[in-house]
Amino acid sequence: MLFGDPALVPTRAGERARTELALAGTIQEHLAEDPQLAVLRTHVSAPPGEPAHVVLSLRGPSERATQIQSRAETVARAVLGAPKAQVTVDLVASSPAPEPRHAYLRPFLIVAWLALGASLGITIDRLRWRPRWRRPPT
Repeated sequence: MLFGDPALVPTRAGERARTELALAGTIQEHLAEDPQLAVLRTHVSAPPGEPAHVVLSLRGPSERATQIQSRAETVARAVLGAPKAQVTVDLVASSPAPEPRHAYLRPFLIVAWLALGASLGITIDRLRWRPRWRRPPT
């Protein structure tokens, strides 16, 4: 029964929560444009009458830490429309992807699979064209 369902009645707290989620999503979209940067988590808190507070958890190269932090603060304040918003940026340094343990075996495995496929194809072809077993004439 939908009549009397409290989820259908908008409240101020619910609308503020939806606004905060939308702002967090917008900040994530803008920061995701940098290919070297991964947005791990975004939290926006904008209580009425108080300055907004944004907490960002980002993963990126440690060489660009100051540049990433200043860009994240600028984007967050621009999206919120509040230059006095408090922005906290937590930058997790990213490390290069480790080399697979047996990467040097890949070319040999590729050649082995190709040889196996070729020999299987030849075997199937020979079995198809082989004359059927016949009884010798008596």
